[in-house]
Amino acid sequence: MDTAELDKITQRASLLSALRTFPVPTISVRQFALLRGVSLPTAYALINSGEVAVQKDGRKVSVLVAPLLESMGFPLTPPTLIAGGEPASEAAILGAYAAAGATSTDDVLAITAR
Repeated sequence: MDTAELDKITQRASLLSALRTFPVPTISVRQFALLRGVSLPTAYALINSGEVAVQKDGRKVSVLVAPLLESMGFPLTPPTLIAGGEPASEAAILGAYAAAGATSTDDVLAITAR
């Protein structure tokens, strides 16, 4: 395995860990391509085909994190459980995800219920 390939694997693992620990609502298409291990043109093709949930703001396209992680087999994990802290109450966990995603707790419940 060459150094460039190892660097991409390290970047992918680091990004995945960060997204599962500190959830953000969206990521860039470039970050999506890194996570999926595809080229940028392939990432845009997946987005244009409707296979990936996105948020559009004019010409800017951002990939929605929660559906992406779940489609990759990584359900959302409460940050306190990853960090080794005390387990938070369900209401606190839902509130944290809602705040991170600028959505309501009902939206978080709908996403996690899938």
